Amino acid sequence: MVSDASLAVLKKMFTPEENKPANKGDIQEFKNLINIRYFLVHNINPDSFLNSPPHFDVWTYQIQM
Repeated sequence: MVSDASLAVLKKMFTPEENKPANKGDIQEFKNLINIRYFLVHNINPDSFLNSPPHFDVWTYQIQM
């Protein structure tokens, strides 16, 4: 009984994060991420006229300035 518990604790401690199963929080975070239409583009300078940062539109696959 004690050895089973200690084995489970050791397994949990030494399992890499990417090999652990997803929990409800992870799934909700992923659902929120895929529902976002615009993503901020960091490697393009903001529009000089409007000073607005560029965004990538996931639905149209275009950069919006």
